Formats: sequence, C-alpha cells, structure tokens
Amino acid sequence: QISMSASVIKGRLRYSIKQAKIMQQQYECVIANPPYMGNNGMSTKLSEYVKISREHISCLEHGKHSVNIETLYKLAEFFEVDIKYFF
Repeated sequence: QISMSASVIKGRLRYSIKQAKIMQQQYECVIANPPYMGNNGMSTKLSEYVKISREHISCLEHGKHSVNIETLYKLAEFFEVDIKYFF
C-alpha cells in the first residue's frame, strides 16, 4: 500500500496540469503509454487492436501525425477510457 502526503499529491497534480497546459498550446491530442503498462509489446498490441502500423503509433506519440476520429475511438476503447480523456 502506498501512502502519499497531500502536499506531494498537490505538487504532482500541479506539475501535471502545467505540463498539460503547455502541451495544449501545440497539440490537440497527445497519446502516450500509461506508466503501468510499460513498453513490453505495447506498440504491437495497440497496433493490432487499432489496425494501424507501429510506426504510425510512434508518430502519434511524438506529435508528428494527427489522429482521425475513428482511430481515436479505437484508442479510447483499447485503453478503456472515455474519448474525452484525449481532449
């Protein structure tokens, strides 16, 4: 069981919000591997599920390609999040 003080949580939350605001200025949507999933075959699993190449996923992760709404819905389904999570 992990216990964090309120000040640590607030600090991390402030950092995350600041980072999101900075990224929002340049990107409409940012895709990254959730930290709990690691990199063990993530691109392959995601690629097969969403039916796009691993290279395209990499470009999405680095903001080099935009994502269409169909792919965005598949990503939300894969990660089990509401599509609003990406905006």
